[in-house]
Amino acid sequence: TVSFAEGTYEAEAGGNITIKITDNGGLGGFMAFAQAGWAAQEIDRESDTGFERTTTYGKDKAHEEYDNGSKSGKIEILVAGRFMVEVNGNDVAWEAIQAAAKKVDLAKLAQVKPKAATQAP
Repeated sequence: TVSFAEGTYEAEAGGNITIKITDNGGLGGFMAFAQAGWAAQEIDRESDTGFERTTTYGKDKAHEEYDNGSKSGKIEILVAGRFMVEVNGNDVAWEAIQAAAKKVDLAKLAQVKPKAATQAP
């Protein structure tokens, strides 16, 4: 079973940031990596229009993209081979997207254990 939680935050001056946390607990670590094709790569591209790169947030592998023209971008963080944290920003500065990603307590998220499946009697 895959489950997720999502919230969108809007700025008074326009623009918004959406944070989505997906739990791939029932799919296993391999499936989480398969969903994040970038997780097994090293990416580092930069141009006048923006960038795309892989990096880490704490111990967790991450993928970052940003387009300077549209002021939109995203950060995807694969946490403990199970959770995918996605932070998407539209019409906001890169620093705002990055700050939102850093508000998620990745260490605490990594400690969450899956619930045992229950069976009907």
